Amino acid sequence: PKTLKRVNLGPLQLPLVTMNSMQQIIKDCRELEEIHLNGLEGLDGLDFTAISATLKRINLTNSVIDDTILSQITTTCIHLTHLY
Repeated sequence: PKTLKRVNLGPLQLPLVTMNSMQQIIKDCRELEEIHLNGLEGLDGLDFTAISATLKRINLTNSVIDDTILSQITTTCIHLTHLY
């Protein structure tokens, strides 16, 4: 649903959820406030700009990310209060 506020995806769900699906969630659910992407690899293709105005918490614990995505998150998510 477009009013989704929280998404929690980890390594157990990843075989079932592709990066394209994750990007679609980010694109369509513009009211997301919290996203958990724990223990995932290959997140460097995700674009958080569609939810940057509402996103408050991101959990990337044990995830593999590069400097580009970290820079994008910290510069575009202006209401971010928690980054794990």
